[in-house]
Amino acid sequence: MRVRLPNPMSALAWTVFLLPGRWLSDRADAPLAFAALLVGAATLWSMPSPWETRAPARRAAVLLGALQCLYAFSFLYALAFKGAQTGSADLIELPRWLLVGAFLVYVIRHHEPSVKAATERALTVSAYAGWVLFERPADAAYAAVLALGWQLLFSRSRWRFLHAGAAAATAAWAFSAARFTRVVPPEVLRMIRLSPVLGWGPGRYEPALASGSQYALWIARDGVLGAGVIAGGLALVASRLLADEEDLRRRAAVAALLAATAALLLTGPVLDSYRMVFWTALVLAAVHEHRGSAA
Repeated sequence: MRVRLPNPMSALAWTVFLLPGRWLSDRADAPLAFAALLVGAATLWSMPSPWETRAPARRAAVLLGALQCLYAFSFLYALAFKGAQTGSADLIELPRWLLVGAFLVYVIRHHEPSVKAATERALTVSAYAGWVLFERPADAAYAAVLALGWQLLFSRSRWRFLHAGAAAATAAWAFSAARFTRVVPPEVLRMIRLSPVLGWGPGRYEPALASGSQYALWIARDGVLGAGVIAGGLALVASRLLADEEDLRRRAAVAALLAATAALLLTGPVLDSYRMVFWTALVLAAVHEHRGSAA
């Protein structure tokens, strides 16, 4: 008799969506990333995956591996030639793209309908508990908009409009509580001017976090070169999601969710959090899985 173990990504999805950030603060972010790495590595090693997922997983691994190499080189370059100071926080931050890449490969290789179901349920619960899930209101606003988009555009639940109302209420509270930076601070602009091509890597970590948008943070840390690689990878994901949708209405729904996500990244460095990267990846993977579901 063959025993098939459940995919631990379902439990990981519940953790990503419902970790009580208001109580744990950002201290749980890095441990969550390393836990996801361990779970993902163990699953990739022990569980077979569909052959058709191997090519996209390989492309993702190459892209994120290149970003990790650029990130490390930028860090060494900034230390050697730009007078960057470093510390333990920078070294913990250094393997960022390695951790993100391992998670994305795990999602590509082992996402399945059971994980999509877990994602939808956890995402629905998050619409009601958003005020306790995040320390920063900007993160709560971002997550609530993704939850609202899922409920309005993709959910098949008979209660989806009730859940959408809860997500909208959470988003309204979060946007009213958040303090968004409308311009890129002078210190971040100075960092970009001093090292525009390669950036600083995780060096000068705290000033970079004050960037007015996620895009400015990517340029400050990864330089124009790394930010271009990130933009190319995101464009590839967006084009793949849109190309997989044959129905015009579903394609418009995917485009609306992608546009909302891109706009939200203008409000602050939301994806600096590993948790929010994982949150976004699980939602987009669920959207991709949704393409074959019945209307």
